[in-house]
Amino acid sequence: MLTTIDELKRQLFIPVEDKDEDHQLERIIRSVSEAIETYCRRAFSSEYTLPGEEPSEVIPRLPYDVEDACILWCTYRINTGGNMGVSSERIDGLGQKNYALQHIDGKVIPAPPSVLALIDPYRNMVYG
Repeated sequence: MLTTIDELKRQLFIPVEDKDEDHQLERIIRSVSEAIETYCRRAFSSEYTLPGEEPSEVIPRLPYDVEDACILWCTYRINTGGNMGVSSERIDGLGQKNYALQHIDGKVIPAPPSVLALIDPYRNMVYG
């Protein structure tokens, strides 16, 4: 995973010792981590020591940009309540929400622009 449950909890202001949502948070982290690796066309675990793993003198630590992108995307998913891909919704009496839809190669990428900005430098490009 590209971040730890504890790091995500800190971002969400959830006490680290509160284990009630750990299973759901882990699922979201795994899903977002896989999406980032797919988008970047690389397996970060084969190139870097991942957060939560024992530091290595030989293998560099995962860049903080990539971990921050994972945390931001997880936070975005949690805060949108699963409404990824919704461009706008209106609830009478409560207001309206607008979501950014990112299109890459004709596919909707349910990541906020700040996440894509952080991970784009790590994306392996395919030519030809």
